[in-house]
Amino acid sequence: MKLEKDTVEKMKEFQDVETQIILDIGNLNVQYHDLNKQLQDRLIEAVSARQEFYKKFEDLYGKGQINLDTNEFIPEENEEVSK
Repeated sequence: MKLEKDTVEKMKEFQDVETQIILDIGNLNVQYHDLNKQLQDRLIEAVSARQEFYKKFEDLYGKGQINLDTNEFIPEENEEVSK
């Protein structure tokens, strides 16, 4: 028994839609992994820049605590502040 042309076309349409959805999911996964890698790289760069800044700050002012709410630096007791 031969299937009617419109029946076969409808079946192919369903198959095409499902195939496209599967391809879109795959592309989305690739994009997700690329974006995730980019964000991880940016985070590594940001942390590295912060650490470098804090190291320079510590070399200049010594060890201590920083209070960002009051904009104060409190040196450790045994540290001298260099100018």
